[in-house]
Amino acid sequence: MLIQPGMTVQISTVLESGKTIYPRAMVYDIQEKKVIFSQTSPPLPRSHIVHYVLISSVLTMEGKPQRYGFLAQVTHFVKDYEIASGSRVVAVTADIRSEETEVDLRESFRVKPFTDCGLILVLNKEEYPIVNISLGGVFFCQASKTGIPPEGEIPLTLVIDEVPVKVTAKVMRVVEKEGHRFVACAFSGNDKELQSRLGRKVLDIERYQLAMGRL
Repeated sequence: MLIQPGMTVQISTVLESGKTIYPRAMVYDIQEKKVIFSQTSPPLPRSHIVHYVLISSVLTMEGKPQRYGFLAQVTHFVKDYEIASGSRVVAVTADIRSEETEVDLRESFRVKPFTDCGLILVLNKEEYPIVNISLGGVFFCQASKTGIPPEGEIPLTLVIDEVPVKVTAKVMRVVEKEGHRFVACAFSGNDKELQSRLGRKVLDIERYQLAMGRL
């Protein structure tokens, strides 16, 4: 594993409010599928147990800085964890849930919406099924016969719990397969309303998937 004990890492996660935070922490130990790191500043709330975090760090690979990380699920808060100096500190333990790979912070919380989850994508007044979505972008599906493939910047509307949020997205990739057109888009700018509402919805979907044993 590239991330090792003693390294400073970024802990990315979505709070109950829907806000995504990126505090830093120190990795204390990594044991097979478990990681122990320092309490962050500002601190993660204790209600964050079973929630997912992205643990990442910028590393130099082949002379180039690249961010690598992995997803982990918080399991415990330890009040008196003993570190190498002999001091006792608050620590967080988490189960490692993914392979270590190159990551994009905005793409870290990507979920697959389920039917009637309160999330709808509208383009040119037509609704299209969402394959997956994150705070950074959306991957949706059209029938191949649906007009000219989208390109450049396109105006989307995300209806989140019946509240329409307009967003501009940049088409990154279009794939035609078996009568379907799959469109990958990155959200443009940093719309605070979108990030807040979508952050809460991503958290809701994550909770549902956890309850159903899909994560």
